[in-house]
Amino acid sequence: MYAQRASVIAFFIVAVWSRATLAGEPELKLGQIVEGRLSPGQAQSFVVSLADGAFAQIGVNPRGQTLIVKTYDPSGKPFRGAYLGPEEDKLNLVAEAPGSYRVEVAPADKRATGTYTIALEKVVTLAARLAPPKPVVESKRIPALRAAVVRGDRESVNAFWEEVRKSGAPLIEPIAGDRENMAVTFLWRGKPDTHNVMVLWLPYAGVVPDEYLMERLGETDVWYKTIKVDRRMRLAYTLAPNAARLRPFSLGIDNDAITMIAAAARPDPLNPKRWRADPESVDAPEYRGSSVLEMPGAPPQPWIAPRPGVPAGRVEKHRFKSAALNNEREIAVYLPPRYSPQAEPYPLLVLFDEDAYLSLVPTPTILDNLISEARIPPVVALLVGNAPGARDRELPCNPEFSRALVTELLPWAHGLYSFTKDPRHTVVAGSSAGGLAAACSGL
Repeated sequence: MYAQRASVIAFFIVAVWSRATLAGEPELKLGQIVEGRLSPGQAQSFVVSLADGAFAQIGVNPRGQTLIVKTYDPSGKPFRGAYLGPEEDKLNLVAEAPGSYRVEVAPADKRATGTYTIALEKVVTLAARLAPPKPVVESKRIPALRAAVVRGDRESVNAFWEEVRKSGAPLIEPIAGDRENMAVTFLWRGKPDTHNVMVLWLPYAGVVPDEYLMERLGETDVWYKTIKVDRRMRLAYTLAPNAARLRPFSLGIDNDAITMIAAAARPDPLNPKRWRADPESVDAPEYRGSSVLEMPGAPPQPWIAPRPGVPAGRVEKHRFKSAALNNEREIAVYLPPRYSPQAEPYPLLVLFDEDAYLSLVPTPTILDNLISEARIPPVVALLVGNAPGARDRELPCNPEFSRALVTELLPWAHGLYSFTKDPRHTVVAGSSAGGLAAACSGL
């Protein structure tokens, strides 16, 4: 009992001392700059009133001095502190109890004199700190639709979907004050069993997966996600309803989650523009290919579509065995229109990832069009396939692969076709790991 009374008395004395000490000290008000004066060996104190869990940012301009800034919690116990200066700096803290916090400022050099300024620059409540982050960019149409729903306008959602049916998706809107980017809103018309929808714009969706999950508009069937996109961009994407939760790639590749997401992914049913929609696929039509988003400033692609009257080259495919690499792969050879083995040796183009440059990138069509308009001379192109399981080992700057390219593949191809041996008329190219292989092989 005596110990309990002593504890109560001690607390009372500390509390009275704290209130008496703080009573004569100026309080820092949010946004108000206060000028202080340094005296040799003396500290100045201020008071900041904070709610429990509030974040506070205190800005100090030491004016060329180094200052010791300490804080004390409402009980008088030392709390956060730092050396600040000689340039402008800040002390950040989060209150662990409600009440008045004392801020003490003293010169690091006890002989120093001069002035400084101090200000309470920012206070963020606990509720605000824990709130979901504000979106980087917002659509103007979604808040308008939300307001109509809140008003009880039952037809607003049907009218919205009818408008989208006519104009297509995603929605593309300007961002005030931003000439480089636009707000792109991806949409999905949900069903009662829709729990989430993921926008698969790779690789970005794998870096921060939660940033590519759609939100549901109230209790409606409208699911949406608005993303800031460069107005010059052209991109392919798919949508995956009820996608497995994916951890960021930085934490490791979750192959099981990726496989399940890919199984659910499909082109955007509200976007008529498709890419790689193979008409001969046995997959259901609504799952074929990817959707294409073309921003208003996307550069034109005049060479990728076949043109009437343009002579077409031909593609011949071969199997090539490498003794040095101990494997076998397919090589596709593009021969220009009117190719002749008796002609002057043709310039050479070497491309890695054969399949990508026959399907994702229509290389023969591009070469046909460029040759037809005399933008490039007639060329022979070797499209180098990947041996099974060897791509990740061979293409990322593997010197053995580069040597096999020079000592085996090119001599083999020279025995079948007429093309130059002059490096000044040879181009080697690729993308992703194929780009690494091209750069290293070129060097």
